[in-house]
Amino acid sequence: MNDSISVSSSYSSSTNSNSNSLNRSMIKNSRLGEIEDYLALPMTPVRRRTRSQTIYFGDELNTIAEYNKQLIEDLYILKKQLKDKDETILKLNDIRNKLESEIQELSASLFEEAYLMVNSARAEAAQSEKLLKEANGKIDVLQAEVKALKQLVITSTPSTPNKHLHPQLDTIPTHSTPSNNSTQSVKLTIPHSVTSLQPLTNTKEKTSFFKSHKRAPSHNDIQSKSIIDKLFQSSSKIQENNNHQNKPNFSFTADIAEFDPILFKELNEWKEKPDLGSINSDFLKRVYDEDIFPCLNFSNKRLTDELMKAIESNCVCIEELSTSQQQSEPFSQICGLSNIQSICHYKIKLSENSEWILISKLSRNRVISVCDFFTYLRYIKDGLVKSDVHEIYWNIIDLRKKITLSRLGL
Repeated sequence: MNDSISVSSSYSSSTNSNSNSLNRSMIKNSRLGEIEDYLALPMTPVRRRTRSQTIYFGDELNTIAEYNKQLIEDLYILKKQLKDKDETILKLNDIRNKLESEIQELSASLFEEAYLMVNSARAEAAQSEKLLKEANGKIDVLQAEVKALKQLVITSTPSTPNKHLHPQLDTIPTHSTPSNNSTQSVKLTIPHSVTSLQPLTNTKEKTSFFKSHKRAPSHNDIQSKSIIDKLFQSSSKIQENNNHQNKPNFSFTADIAEFDPILFKELNEWKEKPDLGSINSDFLKRVYDEDIFPCLNFSNKRLTDELMKAIESNCVCIEELSTSQQQSEPFSQICGLSNIQSICHYKIKLSENSEWILISKLSRNRVISVCDFFTYLRYIKDGLVKSDVHEIYWNIIDLRKKITLSRLGL
């Protein structure tokens, strides 16, 4: 019986054990099924009551670690990019600041240059207006002189010269008969050329225009009152050959003047290409060496050089002192050119901006004689003298004679 009880107990125990194992296997299988179903669902963390902890299942931990690692790497990359961008921004800011400063400096320099250009343009415009007024004044004076020359030709002809314009006609010796003239001296006959300065009206008509024409004392061509007389003063040496011809011939007698063929040739060469800027022609070299340099040989060498340049530039101005100035000035002063104590009733200015210099009458006459000579050469250069070359020759001889006489104080 005991055996039967043991068998039954063992059987029951085995049965219980089998049932337990079956139950366990079932529970295990059911749990595995639930786990598989859960893993099939999306990964959702199960939060506990604490805020800082999250529980994951399966391989989720490895995936999160890799994700976190990737996020950290991306974060480092972003930080580096941000740092690079900050450096680039700093560089661009520096460049912008430099450009702004350069633009400000450039704008300031441009405004300054524009201001200087405007000022210089205004100064040039004012200077141009001044030069234009001076040029118009010179043109008016030249036109008046040309008109006076025409009137002089009208009122003074070889057959009936004006004695008040040619006082030397009274001093020229007259010969009794033409036959004596032909036997005593050799005549050089020159046909009178028809020019634009020929008489426009009857030669018997007279006018007072030349007497009323007076150049301003401040004009820069030197105020010798009869530069026009000088151009035609040689007509006193002309004799009428034939009174019945429309084109009379004139003769220069040997007892009045002798003809120099060398000087005439040099004058002809210079007249073809007249130039006063340089002493390159034989004619000007001769005149400078024989007349001008000796006449302007003053003691004050520095002022003499400046005077020579001013005469060549046509910017010399000589005026006589007024009566009040002559009375206020001392009786005797030192002449600025000769450096000699003498009576100085004249003053000279070598340019518009220079000061007046007191000079004596002797110095004034010497300077004016040279200025008259240059004025006549300028008239030839500008085409204002329409006479033939023979008459120009005798006019130049007369002006050179006056230079010599003024140098000698005569």
